[in-house]
Amino acid sequence: MSQKALLTSSLLAGLFSTQVWAVEFKVDEDLGCYSGPVHLIQHGDGYVSGSYDVITMRMVKYSGNSPVNMPTLLSARCVGVFTVPNGEPENNGSCEVTDGSSDRYFALFHRKGDPKKVEAEFHVIHGTGKFAGMTLDLKILEIGDISPPGVTNMMSGCNRAVGTGNAPGIK
Repeated sequence: MSQKALLTSSLLAGLFSTQVWAVEFKVDEDLGCYSGPVHLIQHGDGYVSGSYDVITMRMVKYSGNSPVNMPTLLSARCVGVFTVPNGEPENNGSCEVTDGSSDRYFALFHRKGDPKKVEAEFHVIHGTGKFAGMTLDLKILEIGDISPPGVTNMMSGCNRAVGTGNAPGIK
């Protein structure tokens, strides 16, 4: 095969790969609420640590070049740990998110500071089905802590997420 033919076929293969034609989108009004058990260690004023295992439901609205023209319902299980050494909160965790067709993605998140003032960083690192190869970077801000009164060792609340993504598997 000539160098010219090899170069032409390589360029055509690159043009028609799913990465080139991936759908870019924005998440701009993503409201999610969560609830689940929390395990605490309270070591005096301002020194707290714990872990949690929560379930969240999200109604995601997409914009930009997304082919999704209506809200999508997602469910997630998120596990994490937090510490509050001397009043400065830090939170790390991961989530597995699924849609109605059982396609899933896995994400990591981190926040250092007051959850009502400092946004968490949320990054998708793996996906299956239509989420395979997806990238998604969100900023998440707590908008309310609505823990049930009289119920111990539970946490619940709501947050808002804003960001951008790229999904080769969504056409």
